[in-house]
Amino acid sequence: MSNFKKLKKVFTKELQKYVLLLKCCKKHKSTEKPAA
Repeated sequence: MSNFKKLKKVFTKELQKYVLLLKCCKKHKSTEKPAA
């Protein structure tokens, strides 16, 4: 059970990283549009 919790923790951490990266990407794209 503790192993599952650990796995979930790592997964959540990685997911947060991915979401943050996605948000950054979207922000970058939205700032790029008006300049074009």
